[in-house]
Amino acid sequence: MPIDARDPTESLLATGLPADVADRALAACERSADPEGARASLLRFVGAYADRLGRPPPLGGPLVERLVPLFAGSRFLARQLVGHPRGVGLLAATPWFEGPKPSRFLERRLRARLSRVEAGDEHGLLQALRRFKYEEIARIAARDLGGGASLGDVAGEISRVATACLDAALSRIAAEEVAHHGAPAGGERRPAAGLVALGMGKLGAGELNFSSDVDLLLVYVTEGVTAGGPGGSIPNRRLYARIAERLVKAMSAPTADGIVFRVDLDLRPEGRAGPIAIGAEHLLRYYEAKGRTWERIALTKARPVAGDLDLGGEVLRQLEPFVYRRYLDLEAVEEIRAIKSRIDREASRGNRDLKLGEGGIREAEFIVSALQILHAGKDPSLRERGFLPALEKLRFAGLLSASDRDALHDAYVFLRRAEHRVQMVAERQTHELPEDPAELARLARRMGFAPPDDRARDRFVAELARHRGEIRSRFADLLGVARAGPRAADERIERALSRDLSDDERQRALASSGFVDPASALGELKRLASKAGTPFAAHPPLSLEGQAEALLAEVVRSPQLDSSLRNLADFAATLRAPQAHFELLAASPATSRLLVELFGTSDPFSRYFVRHPELLDSLLRRDAAAPRKGRELLAAQAAERVAAHEDPEAKLAALRRFKNEEFLRICLNDVSGALDLEGVVAELSAVADCCLGEALGLARGELVARYGEPGGGGHLSVIGLGKLGGGELGYQSDLDLLFLYADPEGRSAGGEKASVSNPEWFTRLAQRLVSHLQLPLREGTLFRIDTRLRPSGSQGALVVSLPALAAYHAPPAGSSSPRAALWERQALLRARFIAGDPAPATEAWERILVPAIFEARPDRLALAEAISSMRDRLAAAGHGSPKTDPGGLLDVEFAVQFLQLLHGGARPEVRTPSTLAALTRLAAAGALDEVDAEILGRGYRFLRRLELRMQIVHDRPMERIPPTSAERDALARRVGISGERPGARLVDELARTMATVRRSFRRILDQA
Repeated sequence: MPIDARDPTESLLATGLPADVADRALAACERSADPEGARASLLRFVGAYADRLGRPPPLGGPLVERLVPLFAGSRFLARQLVGHPRGVGLLAATPWFEGPKPSRFLERRLRARLSRVEAGDEHGLLQALRRFKYEEIARIAARDLGGGASLGDVAGEISRVATACLDAALSRIAAEEVAHHGAPAGGERRPAAGLVALGMGKLGAGELNFSSDVDLLLVYVTEGVTAGGPGGSIPNRRLYARIAERLVKAMSAPTADGIVFRVDLDLRPEGRAGPIAIGAEHLLRYYEAKGRTWERIALTKARPVAGDLDLGGEVLRQLEPFVYRRYLDLEAVEEIRAIKSRIDREASRGNRDLKLGEGGIREAEFIVSALQILHAGKDPSLRERGFLPALEKLRFAGLLSASDRDALHDAYVFLRRAEHRVQMVAERQTHELPEDPAELARLARRMGFAPPDDRARDRFVAELARHRGEIRSRFADLLGVARAGPRAADERIERALSRDLSDDERQRALASSGFVDPASALGELKRLASKAGTPFAAHPPLSLEGQAEALLAEVVRSPQLDSSLRNLADFAATLRAPQAHFELLAASPATSRLLVELFGTSDPFSRYFVRHPELLDSLLRRDAAAPRKGRELLAAQAAERVAAHEDPEAKLAALRRFKNEEFLRICLNDVSGALDLEGVVAELSAVADCCLGEALGLARGELVARYGEPGGGGHLSVIGLGKLGGGELGYQSDLDLLFLYADPEGRSAGGEKASVSNPEWFTRLAQRLVSHLQLPLREGTLFRIDTRLRPSGSQGALVVSLPALAAYHAPPAGSSSPRAALWERQALLRARFIAGDPAPATEAWERILVPAIFEARPDRLALAEAISSMRDRLAAAGHGSPKTDPGGLLDVEFAVQFLQLLHGGARPEVRTPSTLAALTRLAAAGALDEVDAEILGRGYRFLRRLELRMQIVHDRPMERIPPTSAERDALARRVGISGERPGARLVDELARTMATVRRSFRRILDQA
């Protein structure tokens, strides 16, 4: 029905709502934290209810007092109720609304709802989970905003809702997969077929936010194979991977009904490179051999939340000696110091980020986690997952004073309540306070600060600052690592900036600071000084007082001083209003430091940033500059960028800008240390995956318009090989691609032009895709493409049908040996489906490639000799390359591939395209000595890190160490080697690493 916001009373009365009820509802809106927003949502809701049910909603009794705070506090949940107005009946039901609900209550409600969803109805399952979640979240939010629930109640109930959804979904999905493939060995009579979801982080602690991810670690009982069913028998690990993938989709896939919770599996061993579900024995071996302090901290919050809870309990019991050491672990103390120092450095969000800023939630939680790690080994009573209960136990153990406990308790509750109210507005996973003063005032009122708005806002900000100060002072005292104070003034920097000195004197000061070309450096300082509004100007703005000294000090600490200062001057020169940009940098020293570090590390990325200074805002926003985004989020963002344009060239330009900005984000987090090697290559690979997917979609749309759909409605399957296939892409890597399709016999349906055969259709599609990826536009190309790893190399068809692939790899008549050459089998070890239709890729791998790659009984000696001979030929062409020279990256990769070819037939678990993951799996399978695995893994990480640093310095791959000492010194600083003669120390470290890698490589092959 039409709603007139100018006359809300008449609008409400027009729905049939009694006058006294309408007056009461509008009066409640006026008293709320957001009168205008509450009133608008109320009108929409009443109109929607009346339209759909033909009568006004039952706003008498307590319902209006429950609804209005919800409408004032959460626009998102208000929209949910407008879309599903019948759900208001649950809010009116007092027994359902009041009091926190235990797990069994939520489980019963969800089971009853799922009982109406038929087995195999994926859509029905996703819809039921989501509608249940939002009904419960609306109830919890209404109780929270209405003041009827504590932080513990709210966070606990959200966690129980997530747990109920996880357990119900996992149980149903496991049952369906078992019905299809048979029970897994060892899991025949266990819940969820022997798979447990361990809740980590806030889920494990029972402290979820309204928009939290749920951190999971999925563990299964044992290896083996399933008993078989309509879908055949498959390895346990594959069954559990299928269950895990469907579970993630059931929880995280966006539908018309929203999501349940985003699932984050990054805390599993090996992170994204590791299996999505991991065997219990492998998990225990991993932590025993490689577990780090941060993983111990993560496991302090772990608890079984879904599936085989007994298995989860047993796994955690066996991990207790790893998590809680009975002796004082001095190494852990040092690691905790390092983690604390990193948190200290990264706390750069000022007063806006409630979690990551100074005195934020993360610092409070780290205080508790560090004390538990250090003391809970001797005192089991300290093993408490929840923050607030842990505070109490630490106080009673004498590890916190009563005043410390009280201050941390009050500050944590205040910050978490504010975090909930920020997230509740639009169901966004954010921790940042609003910048808009009016929105900040509304937040203050939602926090209970009474109007007028300016006073409410000011009192809220002051109280927030007080609580942050309490956390910050205690965090600074943790382990005696006080926050570093301001650096003492550097006389050389002051002299370099002084206009009272001669040019010669200033140049001498610059030379003594480390500039290679002090004359040019002085020229850059003068260029900066000529730009009004910068801190270097003759009369800088008062807001930038002292910023020139701070920036030049950061330049002096950067890896390449001359480049850093030149890029900083270029950056200032492009700004129309430099004062605002430099004020942002002054307000965020960590961001300033990171930007200057980038300017001294990578000329190409610096030039891109200089051309797009608007990216500074993204750099300041944690969500945009987050170290890890992952393929799902990146795919959504890439699709959004492309969909914003109509013109095909504009779409391709948008995709290039997306790639450039994401590579810049990854580079920034790389040089700052926020991403380790695995994180860098995984993020680079995920960006490439998403760009390939979008470019393929554009190319396919063009082909369909021109020639119609291909015969049989088939799709192209894009396979990644090489570093792309291994999920180990570098900044300058080519994309090695293989194109597959299923049906070579059909013809297209016809479109703007005549029908064509399927081979021609898919060839044109692949050509168009390659053109989209390599076409030079103003923003550059997307990626260089290499298709030479296809069957018959450059002489073979660009696109391969499944029958042609099978014929190519079929053994010669009368022979059991594979037809494929050794180099082809090595290349196919790294095959990974990237984009398009997964069906041809799956069929090719299972039916054609696995038999071709993994001989049942390979000749160990012949294989070792062939690998060694090929490796020696490549090494002979190296001449100073850390990649191809003896002991270089190829030694690690060839050793891994040799062992995979040797053992992959009998041990399917070692078949992974990732080099680092393969090292772990080969060692776990007993196919690789632990010492050699450690040497090769450490060498691979060092050599790849060096390679990545060499790549980001220039716009092209760099395979050789620079020849001059100055260049080697700069490279050494870029990989973290400082002090005297860093270049010489880098060369020594490289020589040692390559020598040890070479010995391991030879030892592995010589054992054959």
